[in-house]
Amino acid sequence: MDEIYLQKVLSGQKDEFRYFIRTYKDFAYNLALSVVKNEVDAEDAVQDAFIQAYNSLVSFNRKSKFSSWLYRIVVNCAYKQLYRSKRKISDVAIEIEASTDELDSMMAIHVEEEKKYCIQKALELLNPDESLVLQLHYLMEY
Repeated sequence: MDEIYLQKVLSGQKDEFRYFIRTYKDFAYNLALSVVKNEVDAEDAVQDAFIQAYNSLVSFNRKSKFSSWLYRIVVNCAYKQLYRSKRKISDVAIEIEASTDELDSMMAIHVEEEKKYCIQKALELLNPDESLVLQLHYLMEY
């Protein structure tokens, strides 16, 4: 049956490729899901696989079954999708880390400014001589 529809698609009846989608969608989805372990990524991988199969149909040598050929395409697309997903997770982790580092830096600056403010207020409460001695010793390290 695959051969009949293959001939139809190759002769220009592009809509007949639906046969392959209907016939192999569950097989392709389960295969992709076993690789990527995520329903959304599996759907993306299957979509990419069918597009790639359609675009490469003329290069199908017919020495193997269509399902075997499609199997290889689905597996390759699933691994590509897995790589893309891991890369996205990695990029998000880097962004979060950068945001955390930036927040830590801003907090450190704020804490430092708060300390200086509190010290300045405490020094204002002292008489001028004591204030000068403490500033020279602790702030200016004399």
